[in-house]
Amino acid sequence: MENNAKIREIVEEIVEMKGFEDDAKFIELFEFDSMLILELVSQLEKTFGIVINEEDYPKMQSLSDVYEIVNKELAA
Repeated sequence: MENNAKIREIVEEIVEMKGFEDDAKFIELFEFDSMLILELVSQLEKTFGIVINEEDYPKMQSLSDVYEIVNKELAA
């Protein structure tokens, strides 16, 4: 659960908003574009010492999706 709190902190910093639902879609809420996805991936990889596969980028649509992808990489 500690990882999820850190992931949320990173996402909130990038989108400059707090308190949104885990299932809220980034693209719809924050006009999330490819540059923001790359910034998010970079921060997550640096923070957690993981590598996120490029094919997972389009799957990162909500905070719940990001939790799942990062936790999968951490467990690998």
